[in-house]
Amino acid sequence: MEFFGKSAHSSMPHMGKNAIYMATAFLQKLQAYLPELEKMAHPLYGTPTMSVGVIEGGSTPNVVPPYAKMTIDLRYLPGQKSELFLQKLQELAAACKAEDADFSAKITKTGEWNDVCTDREGATFLRIWQAASKSLGKDVELTVMTGWGEGGFMNLYGIPVVYFGPGENGMSHRPEEQIHVDEIKKVALAYEQIINEVCGMKRNTLEEVLKQTGIMVADGAMATELERMGCDLNDSLWSAKVLAEQPELIGKVHRSYFEAGADCGITASYQATIDGFCKRGYTEAEAEELIRRSVDIMVKEREDWWQAEGKDAGRAYPLVCASVGPYGAYLADGSEYRGNYGVSKEDLRNFHKRRMELLWDAGADLFAVETIPCLEEALVAAELTQEMNAACWISFSCKNETEISDGTKIADCAKALEAFECVKAIGINCTAPHFVASLIKEIKNNSTKPIIVYPNSGEEYDPVTKTWHGNKDGKCYCDFAAEWIAAGAKIVGGCCRTTPDNIREVAELARKK
Repeated sequence: MEFFGKSAHSSMPHMGKNAIYMATAFLQKLQAYLPELEKMAHPLYGTPTMSVGVIEGGSTPNVVPPYAKMTIDLRYLPGQKSELFLQKLQELAAACKAEDADFSAKITKTGEWNDVCTDREGATFLRIWQAASKSLGKDVELTVMTGWGEGGFMNLYGIPVVYFGPGENGMSHRPEEQIHVDEIKKVALAYEQIINEVCGMKRNTLEEVLKQTGIMVADGAMATELERMGCDLNDSLWSAKVLAEQPELIGKVHRSYFEAGADCGITASYQATIDGFCKRGYTEAEAEELIRRSVDIMVKEREDWWQAEGKDAGRAYPLVCASVGPYGAYLADGSEYRGNYGVSKEDLRNFHKRRMELLWDAGADLFAVETIPCLEEALVAAELTQEMNAACWISFSCKNETEISDGTKIADCAKALEAFECVKAIGINCTAPHFVASLIKEIKNNSTKPIIVYPNSGEEYDPVTKTWHGNKDGKCYCDFAAEWIAAGAKIVGGCCRTTPDNIREVAELARKK
């Protein structure tokens, strides 16, 4: 609204025509009209609104202002037209003119944004709502967003739009506007659920890779290769230390295993935990970023290798498997080979949950829950995976031909995990290779899931000195791998002290099958 008057010196105001007075007269009539909007109330969308957001006029106190301007923000309901309200404003201006012959105003529509009204009963809307509700564990509240966003442009061209996120409409544009970080985290996971279920974004799956390969080849040791490159890993963070200091070396190791024939890679997150990083002086935010980085590195190396070599070689698109090491790995006292943590199930949940959320959110295809020494921790990881609608394999560290590290029968572990659909494979890692054939038999007799094995090279590890000693078992690694495949293993790789050469031999063997 523009109001036009005539300037005069303020000592003789009767010689001028005050545009601000005209704006005031119009504003009074507008305020008297606003209650009429209540009669247009909609049970879902509420009422139309008119709000005067800006009034401008005058240049100096001693001059009668010849010009004033009023900006009105009009928000009308879906199905209504702005012309209805523009006509009303014209009527109010005409009433002002009838009372004051000098009244002069011009009404201009400076912009208009289309309404966004997506069918709440439509299939797309319901799928989005159901996916978000599933992620949050409760029905998402359906309400109306009273603001406007870029989704309006998409809606204008026929693309259904749903606004979804944390916070409250009533907090918008206020000094105390805020959203709790935990709410943002929850909604981020819900967005991922929506993307996966509604938008068609698929993660690579173990089933698909196995279908293509028959025998899937896992990668080998990370730490062994890093040490060969000159990294000092005698540290409580172990290979996670390199995530912070020399992440490019981790990328080189991943690439070497893809080139050697691995159909999946395991991220350098085994010992990457929030608690562990914070103990070493990192902030919680820095710790979370380093955990995400472990996935980012492998995703990049997978794509680079795939474009350079993999797709033209007829290889399977590799899985990105996010390593979830046991609680004992964080303790760095060898208890991942004993399982005697002395902590509650809730402690284990709290320890693993946030790290798993970060790894999954970063884009991992599944969790490699590995070197697990006790059944309780395996069940905690399976439950968390299931709650996240994610996927995992679970592999145990074992002390002999039939028992995992804490003495539980591997057969009992296989039985207990059989019911978890999210557990895509069960197996053994970080175990002496001569125990593996017998362990495969025990799992096979008690589970229908694919069996994964990636044992150590055969040397023995001293968790106190963090060194390896002794000779490797007499057989070459490839001969052991042939035994494991014959016994029923569907996924074969290597753990501590294995190398890309070992994995190359396993790949050549697997692709002859």
